[in-house]
Amino acid sequence: MREFYRLNLAHQTRTFVQQKERGVNLVAVEDRFKAAIWLDGGFYSSKPLPGADQADFAPRITAPVLMIAGKFDWIFLGKDALLRMLATPPADKKVVMLETAHDVSEKREDMAREVLAWLDKYLGKVN
Repeated sequence: MREFYRLNLAHQTRTFVQQKERGVNLVAVEDRFKAAIWLDGGFYSSKPLPGADQADFAPRITAPVLMIAGKFDWIFLGKDALLRMLATPPADKKVVMLETAHDVSEKREDMAREVLAWLDKYLGKVN
């Protein structure tokens, strides 16, 4: 159900919200997204499959990107390095580090506040 909600949100708003390592790759090859939001983002700590390395896809991304990550995350690493690799203008990319380990939903209110502000900025205010 959670994955369906994300896909439905992406379809309706043309915003990509992803919590897994494939987020970079999908935003890089799909130009219909107006913005991207990566929850628990960064480089995956294990070796990528051939042809699926985020470092190969990141320079293709020009959409605005918000990455929300845990300050103590041991699974996704190199958050700042990943953002520097994006072709997105510096003013349109942001990393927010929450006081969590891997799961940023532990700070749901902080996460929601950042996501809603990003959506308002790039998609327009809802109300």
